[in-house]
Amino acid sequence: MRKDYIESLLSGVSIIPSVLSVNLVGSYFEKQLEDISDIDFLIVVKKLDREIYDYILNYFKKFDHKKFLGNYEIQINSSFGPLKIYDDKLIILHIMIYDIDGHVEHVINSPFTCFDWERTENFKLNKLNKLFPVGRLMLNDFLNARRGVVDYKNDINKNQLSIREYNFENQSNYAISKKYIELDSIHLTEYTYHIVKNLLNNYVKFLLNINELEKIDDENYSKHLGLTYTKYKEKIYEIKNRKDTRSPSTKKDVTCVSEFLDEFYRKTEFIYQDSTKLIFIRHAKTKSNNLPIFFGTKNNSEIINKDKVKSRYEKYTCYTSPSIRAKQTVTKYGFDNFTESELLSEIDYGKAEGMLFDEFKENYSEIVRKWSEKEDPRFPEGENNYDVSLRVEKFLNSTKFSDSFIVTHQVFLRCLFGKLFNMPIHLWYLINIPHNTPLEVIKINNTYYPNISRSMFKVMFKNFIYQD
Repeated sequence: MRKDYIESLLSGVSIIPSVLSVNLVGSYFEKQLEDISDIDFLIVVKKLDREIYDYILNYFKKFDHKKFLGNYEIQINSSFGPLKIYDDKLIILHIMIYDIDGHVEHVINSPFTCFDWERTENFKLNKLNKLFPVGRLMLNDFLNARRGVVDYKNDINKNQLSIREYNFENQSNYAISKKYIELDSIHLTEYTYHIVKNLLNNYVKFLLNINELEKIDDENYSKHLGLTYTKYKEKIYEIKNRKDTRSPSTKKDVTCVSEFLDEFYRKTEFIYQDSTKLIFIRHAKTKSNNLPIFFGTKNNSEIINKDKVKSRYEKYTCYTSPSIRAKQTVTKYGFDNFTESELLSEIDYGKAEGMLFDEFKENYSEIVRKWSEKEDPRFPEGENNYDVSLRVEKFLNSTKFSDSFIVTHQVFLRCLFGKLFNMPIHLWYLINIPHNTPLEVIKINNTYYPNISRSMFKVMFKNFIYQD
């Protein structure tokens, strides 16, 4: 009956005009009905206005819930945030509605939440990562994202929870306002456990590059967080028991969680400081970059702007592609000593080098056809993405790095970041690599992790945003 309930709701919302994705998120199927405080639904529409917003909420209000849930009363919560409402006779339907622009901004600002949501198999129409993906979690996210360490610390120190709500100025335009809700001692228990559990889970997801729950367990907490976890393990179990019994938190509990947050923050900062930092950069722009041609290894164009720039990487070891444009970029950043590596070269376009895109389509239609079928054919007498990705791996695995500044090319970086962000190889060509822009990768225990800002992620993966 519970599955029928969700299926009926999802199906009904999916036929509403403008809806692109409707999802059940959260832990509805993991608990008994009497243990559920809310049921979370996420809906993404093409363009949000007052009419579609009201239409969706009214659909949930008018739905025959008693047919599936019996005598439970239903209440709608359309705000954003992990606010829980406890009432034995009440079930909260938490209805979160975004349009595409709003969903993209939510991915950028709240990657932890969106990454969790991407795991759901209870959806209709488009899976969330097809609208705009999180890719993976990064160390930066813990320090800078919403619901990261700093946000959590501020909330519990002020004994409050931040939520967001829509304010429609007229039928077409809206703003999102931020409100703070004072937490009573029982909600504080719920929220402090939410904080600790999510930080632990997300750290393991980050380190292992996963989004499954199989390895989210005590063994991996201890293995990857060490004393940061074991020191607080007993207290964490106490908070969980309080949450399960809906018992109030004490001032001592809150102080303990605050100390855990401090220690977790120091842990992430230490890991970053102790990591090997690789700053990859696509060479500065050349005039040939403005032409609609395949511009690879045989073109010796010079960069347009050779003016030197101030750099905080002057003490880094420098590596570069042998191309003139790459070596001029090295000089632009003030490096006199550097190591050239053929592994860093642009893709070899073979016979297509210098050819107009339209001319290539006409002369090599079979290659274009294979691209459309998600294959990875080589350029005539040249390379493909897989060949370049092998060069990327060889460069990373054969070089004994200290902190390094590495000048290379678009396709090399597409292959590097496409693989690091778990994107399928046939989509790597969509990754946007800006010129002359530092992109950080960190090495932790012989494993490489992307560590760019989420704003830069949006720039690089702008072509992955859903287009109607």
